[in-house]
Amino acid sequence: MSSLKDVARLAGVSVGTVSRYLNDPEHVREKTRNVIETAVQSLNYSPNAVARSLRRGRTSLVMVVVWAVGDPFYGDVIHGISEAAARKGYSIYIKEVHSTQMVPSSLDDIVLSRQADGVILLGGPSPFDVSEDFRTAPGTPPVVVAGEIAIRALSGLPAVRIDNLKAATDITRFLLGLGHKSVAFMSGEPGSILMIDREEGFRRALREAGLPLPDDYFTHGDLTIAGARRATRELLGQATPPTALICANDEMAIGAIAEARSLGLSVPDDLSVVGFDDIRYADVISPRLTTVGQPASLIGEQSFGQLWRLLQAGELKARTMIVPHRLVVRDSAAPPRRAG
Repeated sequence: MSSLKDVARLAGVSVGTVSRYLNDPEHVREKTRNVIETAVQSLNYSPNAVARSLRRGRTSLVMVVVWAVGDPFYGDVIHGISEAAARKGYSIYIKEVHSTQMVPSSLDDIVLSRQADGVILLGGPSPFDVSEDFRTAPGTPPVVVAGEIAIRALSGLPAVRIDNLKAATDITRFLLGLGHKSVAFMSGEPGSILMIDREEGFRRALREAGLPLPDDYFTHGDLTIAGARRATRELLGQATPPTALICANDEMAIGAIAEARSLGLSVPDDLSVVGFDDIRYADVISPRLTTVGQPASLIGEQSFGQLWRLLQAGELKARTMIVPHRLVVRDSAAPPRRAG
């Protein structure tokens, strides 16, 4: 299927100009209209039916763009969005954008397609490419960030999130307080924009304690169980393996626990494992997972609240709302049985 960017590229104009033509053609010069119309016909581009209805008024829809619908943390955020939206007479619909599609898929296409009154972006390991077009096109729907996402080329979007730097510092200090001196950190992808604050919080706590930061104690689990199992196997195969592991999400922590046990190790006796998010499975796996709790439903509710205020105001004002995190102590972390 052709996209707005395809039409813009063929016509030799910006995405914002194509959006302007589709939504208010009388405000586009005749010569430009003709070029765009030729490109539309050549590519057989058809604007979404919901987008056409928006030109007649509001849709009472909010688009939620999410990396993976099956992720339990995102599922709880979406539930919060849906509950808050329903109270205002809005419905949501979900656009799933997989990791391999996120980089080539531009935020321009999502926002300027005008399929909804507003857009809420949920996280993912790969950054969205964006331009200034969706800020300058007439009647552009507002965008709010729920949690953490990576935005390439544009910042300052309204957001609702926890203080990731402090949260990572807190859980690292917790492990150090148990007596661990050899602590590893498992991030998502190498160089992930999303993990900068969490990794820095980890580094800060170790620096405060005067502990070394060995490069081979930093690893990447792709935010998945399978990726975490691979990375854990490599960590534990070192001559001096860590006694504790911080995973940047709970899914990786679950994978790390599974891999450690498959290698004949005990969690937490041989390896303490902690996570991030406090997903619904964290309290039922064995051992029960110690983790940083994010208020997922609240993040969803407040994200829609931000969007609602923007819709009422009719203008985009960037504001970051920090919601509280908490340390959820369960069974997967304990004092080390051996010296680090």
